[in-house]
Amino acid sequence: MKKKGFLLTIVLMFVLVLFGCACEKEVDKEEALNVLKEANVKNNVEITTVTETTVSGVKSSSTQTDIYYDDKYYHSSEINSVTTKTWYGYVDDVLYAFYYTKNANNEEHKNSTKIEQSQLDSALKQPTNVISVFFDENNNFLDTYTLVASKKGDTYTIEISNENDVYTFNIKDNKITKLVKNSSTANDSIKVTYTYNYNVDDITLPTLSEYPLTVSSNN
Repeated sequence: MKKKGFLLTIVLMFVLVLFGCACEKEVDKEEALNVLKEANVKNNVEITTVTETTVSGVKSSSTQTDIYYDDKYYHSSEINSVTTKTWYGYVDDVLYAFYYTKNANNEEHKNSTKIEQSQLDSALKQPTNVISVFFDENNNFLDTYTLVASKKGDTYTIEISNENDVYTFNIKDNKITKLVKNSSTANDSIKVTYTYNYNVDDITLPTLSEYPLTVSSNN
């Protein structure tokens, strides 16, 4: 029996050395900041956002999806039985925005309009904004936030907080996989959960025949 126990111990030690320990370990601030800066969420990603609020004891929630693929952008949301969808993209070298809404009575409205490149650029930069807010113009971490981090296996968990907000990032293979933001005041709270999916297909734009063009003085 003693011999079997000894052999089992040797086997377990070998497995731990070979595959690494799955235990959670602390990560220093410098390493965590490097991981955060290098996290890639620029393009070809789908972000699902669930917002849960409690205001004066009343709870509510909403869901939205944003897809970024090359030079295209798609947004959908549903709040209080109202569905909205937006697409940005080029058709025959002209940049358009397509808009869809459906109200609580299932009444649909579709239209499109020409937009400027700056509007598309601003939309495509949105995923990086969740990181850039923690750094100044010189890419230095702002001292208004505190940071603690750990690592389990290949996944980093980085928690950044200030007086009212707590951001918890999960990062694996230089990509953010999940972000949870908790905000609270004396009586109210907001929890926003962002889930990232990098296995996305190209965005199919609506047609101008289906979404009539709205012409303004700027078009």
